[in-house]
Amino acid sequence: MSKVLTDEPSASKTKTSPHCPICSSEFIQRVRRTTVYERLASVFYIYPFNCQLCGHGFSLFQPGVRYVRVAEDQRAHQRIRVDLPIVLTHGDINYHGSAFEISMRGCTVKIQDPLPIGSIVGVGLTIPNEKNTLTVEAAIVRNSTHDRLGLEFLRFQGVERQRLRQFVQSLLSAQYQ
Repeated sequence: MSKVLTDEPSASKTKTSPHCPICSSEFIQRVRRTTVYERLASVFYIYPFNCQLCGHGFSLFQPGVRYVRVAEDQRAHQRIRVDLPIVLTHGDINYHGSAFEISMRGCTVKIQDPLPIGSIVGVGLTIPNEKNTLTVEAAIVRNSTHDRLGLEFLRFQGVERQRLRQFVQSLLSAQYQ
């Protein structure tokens, strides 16, 4: 008999919980099968996964497990609800807003003045209990509506990616406890 699971984004926290082979994180998410190889491999219980922290994509053998497709969200990284002050810098202009979803790959921002899709911005996120602002050197606007922006993080300076990773890991840990 097979176990049937959904593709809902979640971090597995069982005794046999799989981990990322690169960073050993338990916060992994099964992702959509996109290639013929991945579809064929799933017949033999081999499924594609993505690490929520380092972004590494890998396959896992899960005997007896079948996944049922959930079409709600096909993102490779789970978005986590937050409420963080944010400053976007575009040219010489600073835009103040609030990040309300975040992942290792980007964030969604509520902002008064929308920016055009394709704009490159600098990002300053105020993280709770930290005195220094988390800085993303470059992010691209992937989606823009009248009061929201979807940003993809492109480039970090120094240890900023590691700081984001620690913050996201703490959010994921709190979410699954």
